[in-house]
Amino acid sequence: MRTGMSIGLWLVLSTLLPAACGGGDGGHSGPEYTPAMEEKVLVVREIKGDGTGGTRKMQWVGEKTVGDVTVKRFQVGDFDRERPDGEEWFVSFEDDRIVFAGGEVYYPSSALPVGMPNITATVVEPVVVALDRPVGEVQTVPVKGQVVMGDPAANPLVVDVDETLDVTLVAQGEIVKTFMGDMATADHYHATGAPLDEPATADVWYVPGTGIVRAEYEWAGAPGKGGFAVEEIVSRIAAQNGMDNLLSERVIGPAFTQFRLDTYDVNGTLDADKNTHAKMYLELRWADAEQATGTERPPVVEEFGTAIGYFPEQLTMTGTSLMHPEEAGLGYNYWVALVDQAAKNEAVNGISYHVSATYNPSAFPGASGGDVRASGVILYKRYTP
Repeated sequence: MRTGMSIGLWLVLSTLLPAACGGGDGGHSGPEYTPAMEEKVLVVREIKGDGTGGTRKMQWVGEKTVGDVTVKRFQVGDFDRERPDGEEWFVSFEDDRIVFAGGEVYYPSSALPVGMPNITATVVEPVVVALDRPVGEVQTVPVKGQVVMGDPAANPLVVDVDETLDVTLVAQGEIVKTFMGDMATADHYHATGAPLDEPATADVWYVPGTGIVRAEYEWAGAPGKGGFAVEEIVSRIAAQNGMDNLLSERVIGPAFTQFRLDTYDVNGTLDADKNTHAKMYLELRWADAEQATGTERPPVVEEFGTAIGYFPEQLTMTGTSLMHPEEAGLGYNYWVALVDQAAKNEAVNGISYHVSATYNPSAFPGASGGDVRASGVILYKRYTP
């Protein structure tokens, strides 16, 4: 009787497929304030059978050598603590394929030495999945390795893995619902398998340039369905010549009214140079795809400024998104404003810049309601005393 593959390892293989597919674009295909996918941190909210759960971060954090393979490190969870709470998976993307080389799972309540994973997944040979298969074609991928639970030197529980994973690209260009509103041009993948001899399915949606924005999965070995969807996107890039590039995106509306991107909030210090122009950009779009094709301005009050003042600006409507070039040709309208200013009159150098948007229908009599996607960018020079 064969031993089964852990459900966690099977699920991560399913959900990493589109992430690896999209990571290959590596560079910047758009303006300077549209970071590459690997430079973004996606905050996702769990979807449970009875509603929603907590949030987790997904981010690429560097490279790791496993055997003779160099792979990327993909973290899911909270790793900004002494005892992490999450998973780190080792993945590499090469042209039109993904190479998976294992991973580690950490529990914050662990009694193991600090830095030792609670679960380690290894593979006999790297798992390779082709990403250039046509829509509808099923690809069967063998997965063979081990899952070790506990201290490897202290009689751990070892599960041998000898399974297959069936992967299909269901469709391209789908519109998928997330906690950031409707997101377009998603590639939809479907995976099936039988971890621990129990049937399992997973569906994953990937938006080029952004990453995995939604996933749903179900396993016969546990009740109910699970999954997640993106709620917020953030990025901080240390650019050349002492510049910083900050990005943040989330939905505002009746339930959550305030969007704010502030250099002080991100870096925890007043580090902006008052004498060098900062570029501050705000882009708004109705979160609902159908509503986004209309010409009504979202009921949002915007502000660009510093800690003690603000810069004049005006929102204008455009059919082009600088934050989401993948939405080109879909008929959406955006309300944008760009400020290119310094604050030379402030008394002390070492200041902060901010971009904010507040959902406030009362300031727009007769305005329609509904969630609004707010995207902000600040490109500024760091002050050095």
